Amino acid sequence: MPRFGVLAASLLAATLTTAVQSASAASMTLTGSPSTAATVGKSYYFKANLANTNSCKTCLFINGRPSWATFSGATGTLSGTPTSAGTWSNIRITAAYGSQRATMGPFSITVKTASSVKVKISGTPAAGVDVGAYYSFKPSVTSGSGVKLTYSIVNKPSWMQFSSSTGALKGVPTSGNIKTFSNISIGVSDGKTSASLPAFKIAVSKAVNGNALLSWTKPVVNTDGTKLQNLAGYRIHYGTTLGSLTKQFVVNGPGTTSASIEGLGRGTWFFAVVAYTTAGIESAMSSAASKIVN
Repeated sequence: MPRFGVLAASLLAATLTTAVQSASAASMTLTGSPSTAATVGKSYYFKANLANTNSCKTCLFINGRPSWATFSGATGTLSGTPTSAGTWSNIRITAAYGSQRATMGPFSITVKTASSVKVKISGTPAAGVDVGAYYSFKPSVTSGSGVKLTYSIVNKPSWMQFSSSTGALKGVPTSGNIKTFSNISIGVSDGKTSASLPAFKIAVSKAVNGNALLSWTKPVVNTDGTKLQNLAGYRIHYGTTLGSLTKQFVVNGPGTTSASIEGLGRGTWFFAVVAYTTAGIESAMSSAASKIVN
C-alpha cells in the first residue's frame, strides 16, 4: 500500500493557492499540495508553506480540521492517523498577519479502509522436463485490489529465469543440467501479508525418442453404403492433447494399414486416422488412440 507523506501529497493533489488580499509587492503567500486521500491506520502529513513574512510566529489557523488530525499554527502542519473511513470536507488553512490574508482551500480528505485481504498463491509446477524442452510455470495469486505484489524464489535452478514482478519461472535445460533440483519455493508478498507454494522439485531427464506403432482396417464402403472407389491413402493426425492433433503423418497407398510414428517426446500422445481418395475427398476422423511415452 502507498505511504502518504509530503512526496505522495505532491503527486496526488493539485496545488491549492489563493491570491493574498494585499497590493504589496512582497505579499504574504500560502502554498502547498494537500493530499485528498488517506487510509485508516496510515499516517497523514501535510505542511502549508507560508512565504514573505518574517515576523509571524503563529499566524496560521485551520477551519474544518478532521477530528483525527492535529494542526500547528506555528509550522502549518496538518498530521494524524485516521481511525475510521469517511470524508472530511471544507478544510481551509488561513494565514493572517496585520492586514494581510492568504487562504488555502477549501479541500477535502477522503479516508478509505485498509485492505484486509490476505495474499494467497496456488499452482502445481510440472515435476519434470527433458533436456532441450521448454519449461514454464506461473503461479495464480489472489490479493486485495490495487496492491503491489512482489515475488521471490528459493533454490532457483541455474538454467531458469524468474520474474519478481509476475512470479513466472521458465527455462530450457541442457545435458549438463541432468539431475533433480529440489526444495524450490515461490513466494509472494503484498507488503503486509505473504504466502508461499509448498516446496517442489524439477527433475531434468535425458530426452527420449519414443515411437508408436499404429494399425487400422482398410475401409471398403462409403458412409452411404456404396462401394468405396479410388482410395489413395491415409493421414494420421496426432498431438499431445486430444483436442489439438496438429501433427500429421501421410501414408501413401490404400494397401498399407499400419505405420510407425517416430520422434515422440515424453508424455501422452493421441492419434486418429483419416482416409482420402485420389480426388482429395477425406473421410471423417476415426476414434482416437493414445500412447504414453516414458
